[in-house]
Amino acid sequence: MFGTHAYAQESDSFSFVAYGDSRSMMYMPYKKSDTAKIQSLVSQLFALILGEKIALDLVKKDVKLTFDPETEVLTDIEMPLYTKSEVARLSFRDGWPIEATVEDTKLAPGKHFTMYRNFGADWVANGVVREVTDGGAKFVINAGDVVWWGFQGKTLQDSPYWQRMNDMLLSRLPAPDAELTEAGLKGRYFPAIGNHEVWDDPSIEGVLSATPYLKDMGVSAANMIYTYDFNGVRFITLWTGKADRHAASAWDATAPVYKKQLEQLKTWLDEAKAKDI
Repeated sequence: MFGTHAYAQESDSFSFVAYGDSRSMMYMPYKKSDTAKIQSLVSQLFALILGEKIALDLVKKDVKLTFDPETEVLTDIEMPLYTKSEVARLSFRDGWPIEATVEDTKLAPGKHFTMYRNFGADWVANGVVREVTDGGAKFVINAGDVVWWGFQGKTLQDSPYWQRMNDMLLSRLPAPDAELTEAGLKGRYFPAIGNHEVWDDPSIEGVLSATPYLKDMGVSAANMIYTYDFNGVRFITLWTGKADRHAASAWDATAPVYKKQLEQLKTWLDEAKAKDI
């Protein structure tokens, strides 16, 4: 989902695009000979809930892999989902999961409900670019979860996920105009850091390689929050944490910790109030 938001103060007005959770599911450019590698990667999903050993055993027992009979390239993965009767099926093309469906074999046997399509991300990216290039939006905010993880490559140079994001969106955004640069903004894309951005990339090499200007705004592995002002509006980005499988809704951030973030938030809000923005 994405939307364009407009703000006005006296005679000044501007718009920006906001969206989030744009990541692709797991990239799998593997063949039948890579079965052990595929099982290991898939088991990491279940390990978030079950622990590593139980997860790997479950994958070997209950996850079904299908390969093209001629090329031996992975085409489908079938695996259990939330309950014993729910089965998820992922279809792959060129290594990317293009669609995921779920069937409840007990409650609705034979009915497959689509829960994911990779082409949706292309549609969103095209809409975002159009709003900036033709619709007058000044910049883009992403609420986090831009990529899947850093295990298969961390930076823009070696991560298939960041490369896909760059091809779909980042490289298509125009350079910041004079109004943005005068406000100290050296880019058009300002993401929050989601739990997927730190998954196997705790140093956020991916984020900082794709949006290097965030370094100048104080973003680092030790400080994943930042703020900026534009045309009388203050934007504040916090970080809730890497996600704890034992407390999925908890705020477990450490960079900085919750208390420090709230102290910084108060400071930034007091500054904005003092500036009358």
